[in-house]
Amino acid sequence: MNEIEFYDYIKCPVFYDAVHRKKLPFVFQPTMNEVLNKVAYRFFLGLMNGTVMSMNQLKKTWDNICNENSFITEKKCLEGISLISKMYLWAQNEQLRILDIKTPYVLRLGNGVELTGEIDTISINSKNNPELLHMDFSQKLPDQSMLDMKMKYTFDSMAFKNSYGKDIGVHVHNVKNNQDFFTYRSSPDFIRGLDAVKSVHKSIKNNIYYPRENAFCATCEMKVFCRQWNINS
Repeated sequence: MNEIEFYDYIKCPVFYDAVHRKKLPFVFQPTMNEVLNKVAYRFFLGLMNGTVMSMNQLKKTWDNICNENSFITEKKCLEGISLISKMYLWAQNEQLRILDIKTPYVLRLGNGVELTGEIDTISINSKNNPELLHMDFSQKLPDQSMLDMKMKYTFDSMAFKNSYGKDIGVHVHNVKNNQDFFTYRSSPDFIRGLDAVKSVHKSIKNNIYYPRENAFCATCEMKVFCRQWNINS
């Protein structure tokens, strides 16, 4: 399975069933964090290739995204410009260097089980060491315990170690508050991640799907379908 399928099953088995198994034609609205990261990736791609985009170029990129997404109000568009400016100044102060973006990986777990995905961004820090860089455009500061458990960081760290033979840290920069957070992964984290993938794979193989009620149900695209859901629907 690919990592998106894994995360969707973890989010809610019914959500996975509707999107990946039944392939229902839902229209998904991206979050502000996701659309702002599109600008960040464009900026990082330029840095990786030795080009520094100007703030004006970043603004034009963001304006195009705002025009393409009707859910981005004028207020949100202005807030986005402010956050992009903060990201730009931070990168300038950090003398940010990008090693690679969207690096594909395959984690082979045995018995024919594989997880495929992409390592988001690999940067080089001030000590000349590589680190996994994630830009956080949310309004609130991240919770450290959640950063320490986040599966995405576990798989990216594992994939990096498999490719380069060494461990790597994860650097999360909260743009709004200009604060940096760090988390690391070791063998127990890798075992936890692999066991989770094996369990999800086994559940899918055995057609185990069920509605998982949580705080995100209110904003889920599946909420109308979910009430009518059954294993054969």
